[in-house]
Amino acid sequence: EGGVTVRGGRGGVELAYVITPQRVARVRPRQPTDERPPPVLVTPRLAALAGGVGGLLPLRLGGERVPVRAVGVVERFPGTQGDAVVGDVRALSTAVDVHLPGAGRPDEVWLEVPASSAGAVAAELAQPPFHVLESVSRRALIDEAQRDPIGRGTLLALVAAAVVALVLAVLGLVLSVRAELRDEAGDLYALESQGASPSLLRRVVRTRALATALAGALVGVVAGGVLALLVTKVVAVTARATAPEPSLVVALEPAVLAVGGVGFLAASALLVLAVTRTMFRGERGPGRAVELGE
Repeated sequence: EGGVTVRGGRGGVELAYVITPQRVARVRPRQPTDERPPPVLVTPRLAALAGGVGGLLPLRLGGERVPVRAVGVVERFPGTQGDAVVGDVRALSTAVDVHLPGAGRPDEVWLEVPASSAGAVAAELAQPPFHVLESVSRRALIDEAQRDPIGRGTLLALVAAAVVALVLAVLGLVLSVRAELRDEAGDLYALESQGASPSLLRRVVRTRALATALAGALVGVVAGGVLALLVTKVVAVTARATAPEPSLVVALEPAVLAVGGVGFLAASALLVLAVTRTMFRGERGPGRAVELGE
């Protein structure tokens, strides 16, 4: 490369070349990446620059261009920020070393360590010859984030808001039942006139309240999930006011949703039973409801 001519000779090869300041000359063995650029996964912006999946993308490293072929698209890759190229380490190292000798050496190693061995591995990395390397533990980062006072305070505030919302929802359901008893006293009296017993009238009111509670709980869960998805797309910063890396993922806890839903329905049922328990017990049940409404 770079103006070098290679001729076979006895017991070796003969090289003819011209040295100039503007030309970099190299002699090297032929590599598989000379004919077939290594396949890589790229982020969406790089895929667009390559002309889509299957296109060639010239990477510029140290002033040299290293061609690669985009064979797939990934939104992000762990440990990187912004654009990224992901490929086989041997193929990429060979392609980079061909154009920029020595630049294809890895400078980062990932270790998958079982939880039971994390302490032993951390102690080993602190000893020579590994002590001169920078080591980062994912478990340590997770523990730090979970102990962060701002994060814990935000979580407690959200939990308190959720509890208050459940209490208000239960009280709203009870008030709606009392309003129904007052506003529909005439209809209830008509049902009693046609032979409906007080227990039947109470079941009618309770069934309506149950249907309202179930519909409200379902709508609340759906609306909460949608809002969570939308909010994390717009507002996503860490305690250090930086973009989160890795990016945040919405995780809905089925157990928490189940406890909240069951708690809401149970509290609603108990209060509705308490409110309707004394209704329709007089000689004229609906009349009694009118009196209470007044």
